[in-house]
Amino acid sequence: MVVIKIRNVNEKDIKEITNIYKHYVLKEVCTFEEEVPSEEEMNKRRLTIAEKNFPYIVATTTITNKDGANDSSENKEIVIGYAYASSFRPRAAYRFTVEDSIYIDVNFQKLGVGSILLKELISQCKEKGFKQIIAVIAAGGTNGVGGSSIKLHKKFGFDNEQTLKNVGFKFNQFLDTVSLQLAL
Repeated sequence: MVVIKIRNVNEKDIKEITNIYKHYVLKEVCTFEEEVPSEEEMNKRRLTIAEKNFPYIVATTTITNKDGANDSSENKEIVIGYAYASSFRPRAAYRFTVEDSIYIDVNFQKLGVGSILLKELISQCKEKGFKQIIAVIAAGGTNGVGGSSIKLHKKFGFDNEQTLKNVGFKFNQFLDTVSLQLAL
């Protein structure tokens, strides 16, 4: 059984966050980013999110590293997913509306990490006084992506589903986005 803990992000997490995100940039269409950002860039993004008082959290678990030579072991906390809220749009009138982002280490998918992160993210957004969360999810394409993320968000009450057709292009295919909304 994997024990999952949630905490606020810190600078020490950036290397693992960058590594998690790298997979999605290079192999998936859930992000429309096509170049892997550096750790420095990912840390700048973290700082921008913090400066604007948006929540940014990580899911962690503890693994045991065994030293065969000494027959000893050491516990190490690792980041297995992360989530944050950011500006939905830059205009001031949108200041009470945020957009969420959630990424899970591919080795820890299907364990409920996304649900744990989204539940905490919603809670922190409420505490900070935000009124709406918008999820913008890549959908369609040759593999019919987006279904699990849409299902996750609907589980937490996101609705008002809207689809924008063929607005992204990645890996030689046009992609839709599905927007879902949660009133807090």
